[in-house]
This record gives sequence, structure tokens and C-alpha cells, in this order.
Amino acid sequence: MKDRLLTFWKTKGVRLIGIVLLVLILAAVWLVRTGGDGFSFTAEGSDAGTRSPGTVSEIVADPPGDEYEPLEPAGTIVCEIDGAVVSPGVYELPEDARVNDLVEAAGGLAENASTLPLNRAERLADGVKIVVPKKGEESGTVVRLPNTGSSVPSTGSGRININTADKAALESLAGIGPVTAQKILDYRRKAGAFRRVEDIMNVSGIGEKTFEKIRDRIFV
Repeated sequence: MKDRLLTFWKTKGVRLIGIVLLVLILAAVWLVRTGGDGFSFTAEGSDAGTRSPGTVSEIVADPPGDEYEPLEPAGTIVCEIDGAVVSPGVYELPEDARVNDLVEAAGGLAENASTLPLNRAERLADGVKIVVPKKGEESGTVVRLPNTGSSVPSTGSGRININTADKAALESLAGIGPVTAQKILDYRRKAGAFRRVEDIMNVSGIGEKTFEKIRDRIFV
């Protein structure tokens, strides 16, 4: 038996070893060229299935969440500032801007500016003009309203500007006493200028009946 095995090994053993080595070399070359993508496999613990040669088996999905909704652009107003500021001019501001925002847009107050009559917290309305007085001037902040060619006083013959009227002028209106007049002033300081005459009914104590009495005597 040993003699037969030795004879087989001597005659065919070397040839078998050569064939095995050749197969291994060819397999190695094929793996290098294909990068191993030719193998099929099953992901353990999942139903991923088999990977097709040369394909990508994983797809990156968009993260879950609500659909994107574009934000509506914020409204803007255009106001003018003049007087004792660094850069007087016309500026576009957010619709909820205050007097202080307009002052800052103009580069700030000048050295000779008087801040006593200036209410920086007052809310602006579209088209108004703020004039910052200089030190020593008796006039306070002047508001120039849209479509007017000159500064509008708080009172005057006929109608009253409810955005600039002082307490005494407001009390001259029918149905407006000292308490209600003060409420109007407080409302202006907190919410800013009235945009329509009807907005005066937002003030506590002024209803439709009172408004009907004064609507022909007021304007904005």
C-alpha cells in the first residue's frame, strides 16, 4: 500500500499541488479586480437580502419630520429722521420698529441732541418723520405724517391729530375726560402711533358710541 502511495505521489502529487496553487492565484487576482463585490451575502439579523454585483444596497433616506414650510417675509415700514442725528435721512425698518431703532439706523444722536422730549420706546408707523431737537430748543419731537408737507401740530382749527395731540387737546373731544385722555397717551407710548382713526377704539373706555361722537374731529 505504501509503495502505491509513494508511486502516486511521485507521478501526480506535484501536478496536483501546481493545480491548487494556480486556482488560488486566479481566485486572488479575481478578488483584487472585483473588490469583493461579486460575493452575495445576507445581513445577519435583518432581511437585507443579497447584494447584487456592482450595486449599492444601502439608500440614505431623508430624515423624518414635518415638510418644510417657508417663512413669510416680515413687513417693513419707511420712516424719515431729521434734526440732531448723525445721518439724517429716510430708512426702511421692520414694521414693529421703535423710535430708538430709527435713531440707531441714522447713526445715533448728535452731541447737541436733546433727549428730554424724545420717547425712544414709541412704536413707529409707516411714513412718519421724527425730528430730534437740539439742546436749548423748546420744541419736542415732531412727527411728520404721510402725505403732508409740513409738521402737524397736536391741535389746531378743526380736527385733532390723535397721534400728536397732548392731554389737553384730547380732553376737548366729546366724551373724552382726563382719565380717558391719559389712557390714549399711555396707549401711544406702548403700541405706537394709530394707523387708522378706528384704532382709537382699542383704548379702554372708548366704544363705538364715543367714537361716533369724535370721528369727524380726529385724524391720523
